[in-house]
Amino acid sequence: MARRGIVYPVNGMMPLDDLAVFLRVADLGSFAAASRALSMPRSTVSRRIAALEETLGCRLLERTTRHVRLTEEGRRLRDGASPHLRDMAHLLEEVVCGEDRPVGRVRAATPVGLGRGFGVSFLRKLHQELPDIRAELVVTDRRVDLVRDDLDIALVEGRLPDSQWIARRILTTSALCVASPDYLEEHGTPTRPSQLSAHSILHRMNDDEREARWPLKKGGWQPVQPLISTTDVDMLCRAAMDGLGIAFLSRAVVYEPLSNGELVPILPSVTETRPYHILHQTRNPPRRVRALMDFALRYVVERYAEL
Repeated sequence: MARRGIVYPVNGMMPLDDLAVFLRVADLGSFAAASRALSMPRSTVSRRIAALEETLGCRLLERTTRHVRLTEEGRRLRDGASPHLRDMAHLLEEVVCGEDRPVGRVRAATPVGLGRGFGVSFLRKLHQELPDIRAELVVTDRRVDLVRDDLDIALVEGRLPDSQWIARRILTTSALCVASPDYLEEHGTPTRPSQLSAHSILHRMNDDEREARWPLKKGGWQPVQPLISTTDVDMLCRAAMDGLGIAFLSRAVVYEPLSNGELVPILPSVTETRPYHILHQTRNPPRRVRALMDFALRYVVERYAEL
């Protein structure tokens, strides 16, 4: 594509909508994914990218049947334009929304266990305090990506993933062994980690796990032989409440069943610190995102103050 100087076709200005479409394709690496994220036909996405390339006089993306790759010019445009376009979007939001009420959609992710524990109460109080925020809550235990999953924020449990996202710690608690009173009455209560080998183990699998093992307070690990292994924390909590065995879960996840006696803590020597963080994309997020993060921090601190 021959360079011929930039021609701005609309009132002498580069179309910002086309630039926004390009940035979404660049972030997601796919026309189809950008089409879904933007709720826009794939043909329109392709047409807008072509129009932007025509305007700039250079190719921004190399296309194959399966992949999209940024050219050098595309990388420069993405890296230079992304923060400025976000700042412009934030500025427009500030002007439109006024100074006293955050408005708009906030899409957030939370782990399954926490979503089960406080989801309805959280959303009810959020609506009371911030009635103009439209919350979309994605409840999942898989590792999320803010761009790929079209998320404004994500609440993550445990060790932070290596990423470019900004993290804000909102809670530090512990993980512990729990079981139902009925299970312990039938099978006995273990008093040493080594006795877990004689019990039914309900184990939470990790992506990087090579063997099933639980951490010890003084250091080291206790190998376990699971009866059930799953990434679904809610399933493990329910299985423990139903008397299927002993589970090792965050205190925040089992907060309610511990409070009402459906589960009891055992083996205090099997434990680890379990932090929770909120992840977001920029140091200066939009008002609607800041408002929801501040509300979430207050809610979690109030609810789990004693953990």
